[in-house]
Parts: sequence; C-alpha cells; structure tokens
Amino acid sequence: MFREQTVSRLSRLRRVSYTRLVREQEPPFANLAYGAAGLAYALLRAALTLEDDRALRQAARLLDDALAASRRRSAFLPARVPPEHCPRTSIFFGLPGMHFVRALVAHAAGDRRGASRSVAAFIAGARRGLDGPLELYGGLAGVLSAATVLSEVEPALPELAALGRTVRDRLLAAAGPGEPWDGLPANMIAHGRAGVAAALLQWAAREGSAVPGRLLDALQGLRRRTLAILARSSIPEPRGAYVRGSFCSGAAGYALVFVMAHRHTGDERFRTAAVRFGTVARSSSVLGPSACCESAGACYALAALARADPAGRWRRRAEQLAARSLAAPHWRRWRYNLMRGGEGGLLCLAADFAQDAPPRFPPFGFF
Repeated sequence: MFREQTVSRLSRLRRVSYTRLVREQEPPFANLAYGAAGLAYALLRAALTLEDDRALRQAARLLDDALAASRRRSAFLPARVPPEHCPRTSIFFGLPGMHFVRALVAHAAGDRRGASRSVAAFIAGARRGLDGPLELYGGLAGVLSAATVLSEVEPALPELAALGRTVRDRLLAAAGPGEPWDGLPANMIAHGRAGVAAALLQWAAREGSAVPGRLLDALQGLRRRTLAILARSSIPEPRGAYVRGSFCSGAAGYALVFVMAHRHTGDERFRTAAVRFGTVARSSSVLGPSACCESAGACYALAALARADPAGRWRRRAEQLAARSLAAPHWRRWRYNLMRGGEGGLLCLAADFAQDAPPRFPPFGFF
C-alpha cells in the first residue's frame, strides 16, 4: 500500500520545478521547513525507497535553483514575518538546511565532490549561527542533528566532527547546574528542552559515547515533569508544555525522545514513559498530514516504539495511523512543504513507511 502511494504521489510531483513551486504556494519558497529544500528532501526519500535516479536529479535541480534564488527575502521569509522569527542560520528556516539536503542528495547520487562541497557550505553557514538560540527548529540543536546525519555521508571529515563537538559542548554548558536550558519554552521538542536532549542523544549515539551526566540528569527531569503534566491534565501550562498528540509540542515528541533515551541508556523508566506518551499520541493526535503538528508526525513515534516495546504492536498501529494521515486533506498555503502537511511531507511519509527499516522523523533522522 505505501509503495503504491509513493509511486502515485511521486508521479504527480515529477514536473514540479522551482518556478512552479513559487507560482503555486506562498513564501518562503526555498527553505527546508516550507519550500524547495523540503520537497527535495521528500524526493530523496522517495528515490531511495524506489531506487529512482530521476527523482534524485529532480531534487538536485530544485535545490540548485533554490540556492540561486537564496538572496531574495521570499526564499526564507513568509510575508509580514520579521526576520528574527526565522533565523537564516538555522537548519529548518535558513541556508544551512538547504546545503544539508543538497549534501544528502549528492551523496545518494554518488557525487562525492558535490557532497563534499555542500557539507563545507553547511559547516560555514552553521558556524555563523553558533551564538543563536538553542532549540531544535531554529537553533543549535538542529545544527547538531544535521551534523550527526551528515557524519554518515562524510564520516572522516574532521571539520564536521569539530562542528558537532563545538555545538554539543555549547548545549551541554547551557544546561547549567539548575534547571536545564531554562531559557527555553518548557519541555516541547520543537522549541524547547526535549529537542535539545534529542539532538544530544543522537550525537552521543553516533559517536558511540556514553550519555553525559548532565544530559542524563536533564532527561530524568524532563521525564518527571512531562509525566506530572500528563497526570494532571492535557491543558497547556503557561510556558507552553502541552501534552497533546503532536510531535512539535506534545506526546509524540516526548515518546520519540524517551525511546532514544531508553535505547542509549537501557533505563526502563524511559521505556515506560515512551509507552505512556505513545499511547497518548495514538489516541489524541489531530488527524492530519502535518508531521509537525498532526498525526503524520505521531506515526514516526509509534514506529520507533516498536523496537522498545515489541509486544505492543506499535509498527502496525503506526502504519494504520499513517494510512489515515495520507488520506487527510493536505495544506494548500504551502502546497509542497515538508513539515506542515504539504505534498512533500505526504510523499516522505509514504516513502518512509514503504520500507522495512524504522522510519526516521524528517529531516532530523530521529527514530
């Protein structure tokens, strides 16, 4: 079913160029969150699933055209949104995210020189944002996650390893001796503490290193706080700690972080928390195609739980929810976007679930 969906959705997107994308959706047109880089990432996922070189070439053209237009405001910013709301040095909203995807596409196409150039451009762009926010979507945690993914493309590149260690150290230092990352809005994964913890866990797993004590303390605190909120109610706290079904600010994001924590530490308390939040994500996520805010994102968390709780039939539950999410109407405002219910996100969801391997949450690779 998912393979057929991938073939069908890819066939409808074959002729989408950067010019057509600009004509058919609102800005931003180029970045990973809403624009051409996000669609290129989805084409990459479909190309890997179907072994389709044509999709890879289309992704490369989209990215090259988007990079050529990257000096325009509309490449990165929606109308009437101030620049500080979409940091141009972030993976999600800025130029480093475009180079990140371009490196992955070049690597998949066997273009070693192109991959190396794009990784170098990613490193240069990311270094310009080292004094930026800590969060996953708009800041350093997103840079660390992307560096982890790219280290699979360029495992021996010392500059990439140096960037990852620099960002890791800054994030750990910001945890502080008291409340970790207390400048972030509560516990959510998109803009809060859970996203920083996830990126640090991902990097530690890639390095094969133990979880630093400061990170382990932060994870246990996150587990206690989120379970306490869940026990009280599903009403958001004043600082934005939601326990609803979404990835960005709710149960799906927490479930994914605690699956990662259990895998890396073996602590059963994390597995228990992951199952609790996975159950909430399955029952309370809003049905829709957005990986960020709706059930399409919860699918990835449920699939990740299949490894932590094999008896729970989580993969089957994830596939059932993915099928329903694919049938939901997609968002028209950013027609081709990856994360907010666009055609790129739906193609990525279908392609990820068409494989036997655990689906990795786009574009960060969490699973």
